[in-house]
Amino acid sequence: MITPTATLPATRHLRRSPGVIQRLRDRRFLRLADAVAEIFAKDPTTKVGAVLVGEHPNQVALGYNGLPPGLADLPERLNNREWKNKHTLHAETNAILNADFAGTTLYATRHPCLNCALTIAGTRTIRRVVAPEPSGEFAARWGESTREAAAVFDEAGITLDLMPLPGSATLAEQGNS
Repeated sequence: MITPTATLPATRHLRRSPGVIQRLRDRRFLRLADAVAEIFAKDPTTKVGAVLVGEHPNQVALGYNGLPPGLADLPERLNNREWKNKHTLHAETNAILNADFAGTTLYATRHPCLNCALTIAGTRTIRRVVAPEPSGEFAARWGESTREAAAVFDEAGITLDLMPLPGSATLAEQGNS
């Protein structure tokens, strides 16, 4: 029986520290970037996704690696690595182009390359990038570019947070690029 003087238990234990909330938010947006890659990227060998978040977490722009609008996603193009590498928009750039707001944090399923880092720095509004640590074949192929990208971020005052995302198909396959 509940009496009028009964009180609810204290809810202090339900409060989370800002650091815990940020880590949860980071994991959610990285998972969203991974879903974007799986759903939208048509490249048969490399699926990359990105999520650009504005000042408020409900401001979101999506990006994935793929051909720009107007170029057909033909199998012979997508299976020709040389042609594809020259014509593909990277996920980070795609997210920036899709945004109609000033993004502050960019989440990507791969460590940004040097060209994407320059684009990110050029926005003047993105202050933080969250991505997985490069590994496997991806690290071997893109290592120099990702090191140069990290140097650009450092000099431009952009925080680069590398964090794993367990249980993700695309992120787990980082060596398959």
